[in-house]
Amino acid sequence: EVVQTWTELLERHLARTCPPDEAHRKALRWGAAFSTEYRASSSPAEAAADLGVIEAMEADDRLLDVRLSNRPMNGSADTQDFTWLNVYVRGDGLVLSDFMPILEHLGLRVLSMRPFDATDEQGGARIYVFSVQDREQRQIDLDARGELLKEAILAVAAGDAADDGLNALVLTAGLRWRQVDIL
Repeated sequence: EVVQTWTELLERHLARTCPPDEAHRKALRWGAAFSTEYRASSSPAEAAADLGVIEAMEADDRLLDVRLSNRPMNGSADTQDFTWLNVYVRGDGLVLSDFMPILEHLGLRVLSMRPFDATDEQGGARIYVFSVQDREQRQIDLDARGELLKEAILAVAAGDAADDGLNALVLTAGLRWRQVDIL
């Protein structure tokens, strides 16, 4: 494993879930599409999860998607007090001054953000990796609130829901964005 390139490790990881020729094709494309910074900070397993989202976005012609995880940082076994929020954007980049209020109104504290490119001549996306906490400075309970939070972020970003402080009820009370919108 020490002598293999990041792309070879990605291919090996992809071969666990798809046929070897498809894993090879994907690894060649995405190994080159992921930026150097991304490859330095992300494991091949994390890249496989990210490219699954990006490929689904391309197939469905979606411009925005979100993935939440409570994975350890850089393969460490240590737990953390924050949640990773990956925002995938195809086309124009994310305007942070427009997006940050969405997160804050949902009751999230943003600790950091790192942008990464995962693009090539065929497409791809830009990945914005946020580390976030709830208002009590804890990790988000993804089993209880993960899907609700994802739906709310996408609804507000699309303009389907209002962007205001009531959206914090998604995390604090476990309401769906449509329920909050009715309030």
